[in-house]
Amino acid sequence: MDQLEWCLQAYRELLGRNFVLTLEDGEILSISFQKEHFHHLLGLHKLIDLDLVNIKRNSAAKIYKSIEKNRIDENYLKKSVRFHMMEKRLQYFPLIRGMLNGQVIIDFDPTALDSTHLNAVEYILFQKVKDGYIHLAFGRQENRTVFPNTFFFEPGKRYITGQRILNITEVKVVNFLKRE
Repeated sequence: MDQLEWCLQAYRELLGRNFVLTLEDGEILSISFQKEHFHHLLGLHKLIDLDLVNIKRNSAAKIYKSIEKNRIDENYLKKSVRFHMMEKRLQYFPLIRGMLNGQVIIDFDPTALDSTHLNAVEYILFQKVKDGYIHLAFGRQENRTVFPNTFFFEPGKRYITGQRILNITEVKVVNFLKRE
């Protein structure tokens, strides 16, 4: 099994479930994952030189299905000259499920950073790994529904330092659909 298959297997564990995080300030985040989120969370959007994962040529749902059917594998992704831009995501993505059982979350303020592309992010779960930190960031849709915005690796504490850290007082997992 290659690393992409491990990532897919980890992501399947999230589908059909609602993760309800209660924060110390009383905020309740209800998070669900869709197949269409996988493409962006894994960083496949960065591989613009590969036709099969290019979102302008294929929908996120079609790309997900191609990965499921093993038409896209890790060797294919490595053909991209931009593979290095998402390699750490591929390495650490299988840890994503455990991050949802974290004890703290960042109430993210993008203005606390000199510059960032995370302006739509409201909360970030993070976890220390051997060579840095992995982050699972969440935004809100117009209807206030929380969704996974991005997953990324950072060698330092850039997205942690100076941010408000909240305790997660409770995590509930509710199955709402039969997982495939």
